[in-house]
Amino acid sequence: MFISKKHLSRRTVLRGLGVSVALPLLDAMVPAGTALAQTAARPKPKLGFFYLPHGAVIDRWTPATTGRAFELPQILAPFAPFKDEMTVVSGLRNEAAEGAGVHTVNPGTWLSCTSPFWEKTGDALRGISADQIAARELGADTPFPSLELCTEVKAGSGAACSPEFGCGMGSTISFRTASQPLPMEHNPRKLFYRLFGQGDTAAEREAISAQTGSLLDLVSDEASSLRGISADQIAARELGADTPFPSLELCTEVKAGSSAACSPEFGCGMGSTISFRTASQPLPMEHNPRKLFYRLFGQGDTAAEREAIAAQTGSLLDLVGDEATSLRGQLGPADQARMAEYLDSVREIERQAQKMADQDFSKLELPDAPTGVPADFDEHINLQFDLAALAYRAGLTRIVSFMMAAEISMLTYNQVGVSEAFHPLSHHQNNADKMARLAVVQTYHSTVFARFLDKLKSTPDGDGSLLDHSILLYGSNMSDSNLHNADPLPSVVFGRGYGALRGGQHLKFAQDTPHANLILTLLARAGVPVESLGNSTGELGDV
Repeated sequence: MFISKKHLSRRTVLRGLGVSVALPLLDAMVPAGTALAQTAARPKPKLGFFYLPHGAVIDRWTPATTGRAFELPQILAPFAPFKDEMTVVSGLRNEAAEGAGVHTVNPGTWLSCTSPFWEKTGDALRGISADQIAARELGADTPFPSLELCTEVKAGSGAACSPEFGCGMGSTISFRTASQPLPMEHNPRKLFYRLFGQGDTAAEREAISAQTGSLLDLVSDEASSLRGISADQIAARELGADTPFPSLELCTEVKAGSSAACSPEFGCGMGSTISFRTASQPLPMEHNPRKLFYRLFGQGDTAAEREAIAAQTGSLLDLVGDEATSLRGQLGPADQARMAEYLDSVREIERQAQKMADQDFSKLELPDAPTGVPADFDEHINLQFDLAALAYRAGLTRIVSFMMAAEISMLTYNQVGVSEAFHPLSHHQNNADKMARLAVVQTYHSTVFARFLDKLKSTPDGDGSLLDHSILLYGSNMSDSNLHNADPLPSVVFGRGYGALRGGQHLKFAQDTPHANLILTLLARAGVPVESLGNSTGELGDV
């Protein structure tokens, strides 16, 4: 499945109509991707994956009866107001999460259902996670195709790392490609700025939004006085502000003399330019007439080429499409995937910049920006959920993945009367008192998530609520935390997904039914059909 073949010169570029795009290093380590099917023409739901480490006390999670006449046990009791919008799914197994070192692979295999393994290169290869498969289909027309959140940056002495698989698989549930784990954001302030822009208050954000000059003008009062600026750059600020190029710096020689006018005291900057934008920023002098021409008049060697480029309204990559297609034919599947990943990233930057420029938050009542990471965990986790709900509501994203606590978490839950750290408590050795306290912690997690569900249910969205239009998976990739097994996994599905989910039921499946079947089913219900995922054998028809 993973093929290592041809490498290209590091200097290879894609060339099109007056345009060149550099390529990343192609090292034949990335598995070839599979094209996804087209989604059906229907509304796109919100999709969410909410991960809990350390399994569950299964007999306090799993309802005693199946069907619709089921009672919620202790850990699921906080979900009583949402019983009609929930499906408890029991009996599933994730083979990818079994074996030694489960904490190092549990998060990374929850949504990929693919076991990590070694290549001779020393790189651990994994599967693409379901949230990122969905992001390609559901998130392409949103500013953020997906959001990855957490509450802890690092937990435990080993931070869920291993010599075999590193730290990536133990610290995130999201993989954009088989070798690209996505970091989870734990800082609410950074998340707020990313979603809604810089500024702590509405007034500050409005001022920044109205700013037509440099963002640095907002801090000009605190700026230090500058010395050593050259006269041409002083003039450029006054005379050149309304021209495309405030100044041009030209020369005829790049290097002269044996030492290129360098010295140990002042380096090479003072001897190779006459222009200084600041006291410590020499401006390079352009000696290449071709580069100067392109800079002044645009890419393209002829008037016809420049006209074609000027008329281009799509992606810059469209201009090198023919050469990219030709190059792909010379590469093995792994290099094709690596090149596609890189070009997709370039296109995503273009797309996201345009989408953010089109956003209007004037009708959305935004709170002030968080001050940072709250010291109180209860405040922290609820703040992350509030921002996720806001992102859904504002249409900034349709996909959220959230690690509610870290693998090997050392958090204590004094707010619910449990002073022992989460991970050590999960090794309960079947001690009844420890299991009771662990169930209290897990019930607390359900209470927090229920608050999020209530927010979604009370938020109008078109002809229903955000919860009506969502498909949310809440659960763990571990069953009994004392045994570290992955069978049966605790899983609950919430939402209606525009009518794609039944809700109000407890489904128990046969022994060894793959957890991957549930992930495959949720993707299909969201309008993201894929043929298979991990060790899946088919969809779960009753969900």
